[in-house]
Amino acid sequence: MRWAALRARKSNRTKRYRPELRNNTVIPDRVRELSAFQVPLFWMFLGPPAVRLAVDEDRTGLSSLSGDQDIWNYLRLAWWLLFGGLAILSLVKQSGALKHMLGRVGLLPYWVGLFLICLMIASFASWVPLFCIANATMMFMLAAAATDLAVKVYTGAISTSTCLRAFLWLSVGLLVFVGALYILYPHLRWSGWFGYRLRGESFAYVPILALVCVVLGAHFFLAKKGVSRLTYLVVVGFGFYWLYLAQTRSAYLCLAVAFAVLAWYHLGLGRKPAMLAGVVVTGIAGIVVVLMLYGNSSRVTWYLDNLYMRFVVRDYWAMQDATIHARSLSTLNGRTEAADVLIDGILDRPYGYGYIGGVRAYMSQPHVLERLPDDAFIGAHNGYLEVLGGGGILAFLAYMLIIGSFVYWSFRHGNVEAKVVQALLLMVLVEGFFESEIAYPFHQSPVVLWFAGALITAAVARAVATSPVQAKGRQTETPQPTIRAVGQLSTQKL
Repeated sequence: MRWAALRARKSNRTKRYRPELRNNTVIPDRVRELSAFQVPLFWMFLGPPAVRLAVDEDRTGLSSLSGDQDIWNYLRLAWWLLFGGLAILSLVKQSGALKHMLGRVGLLPYWVGLFLICLMIASFASWVPLFCIANATMMFMLAAAATDLAVKVYTGAISTSTCLRAFLWLSVGLLVFVGALYILYPHLRWSGWFGYRLRGESFAYVPILALVCVVLGAHFFLAKKGVSRLTYLVVVGFGFYWLYLAQTRSAYLCLAVAFAVLAWYHLGLGRKPAMLAGVVVTGIAGIVVVLMLYGNSSRVTWYLDNLYMRFVVRDYWAMQDATIHARSLSTLNGRTEAADVLIDGILDRPYGYGYIGGVRAYMSQPHVLERLPDDAFIGAHNGYLEVLGGGGILAFLAYMLIIGSFVYWSFRHGNVEAKVVQALLLMVLVEGFFESEIAYPFHQSPVVLWFAGALITAAVARAVATSPVQAKGRQTETPQPTIRAVGQLSTQKL
């Protein structure tokens, strides 16, 4: 009797983790849904603060520069190794489901593998190998955690709605934590010309957390009905308040892209040309009215000038000198100059300087610093160039193929719930053009990228796995369940 019970338990585990043994379906029999805290990727998003070990005038980041030793914040690195290791163990336990899923997402696993291998090779060949290997290892652990989440969503162990809600409330909690730190320790605030810029930096990256609050809060507010939706409206206002405190210009463009996606699908603008025309006309009319008031109303002019200086220029010398002002705008505050310098270095070393740390080591050389507008630009301020300069051309191509797969699939699959995942994906990809955080494996930005990619990958794999099967060379007549979005079932004969 005892051996029969053990065999029955083993059979149930096999069915749970090898869905292909159950009539080619990935929907588990009756599996209790996991909580977000049982998924390693959410712990990486939550992560311990990357407190700097040495505080001086240098910029923060996983750098090889003297006085900027975030890379050897052992707590942060150990956190990534711990939860990345748990994700790997979970993948081994779910090896059947992992194999089943990877067989349905085309060449994506090969692109991810090539990307990680190239990062590691370039890091071993770097001038500062220890820093770069640590960064490449953290990226490997992040990719493993994202794969683990994709398998859990693919097998139905956790739903997309649960993931999105957890991401939202974790972002709110991190912002509350950062706010409490700034209140208790005012000296941590980064003073600017117009008050303080509260970006979180070492504790949590405020701009991306605020964007997650605004985008997901708006999604749930529009998707829900009743009084409970007002809670999400408060979250949206909370996110906007932190965007105001962060004073990060790239965040405004990211928000515009995400809102465009939400409006297009939540309001159905693609199916309502009259409403779309009304939105466009209203937007143009609002811009015209503001331009007419500017210069004709002293109060409006004063407000707009202050908004422009505080949130766009943000540079004391550019405010005082028209030539410096024009140069600052034309170079995106020195970003294009820094990019030109790094591109010249990439042409000299196309196989990469080493992930993150190698790029900073190259750009901190005296003969390179002479060409930079400010020694603060020892990074590219562009996530894609960070990957290209650190991992080399081959790693960059693999990285772009990974991103391209996520974007392509996000437009081909899903309903409104899945489109909020697309909004998160496009939002963080836009940020990558102006900030380096998307390439830093220890920041929240790449966690958002891989989180969105995991949900999209799971949706595609489920759609393929549950499509009508071919039986003896002919298509079956019985409609099979097909997945149109992550976690959403529909019955449709194809």
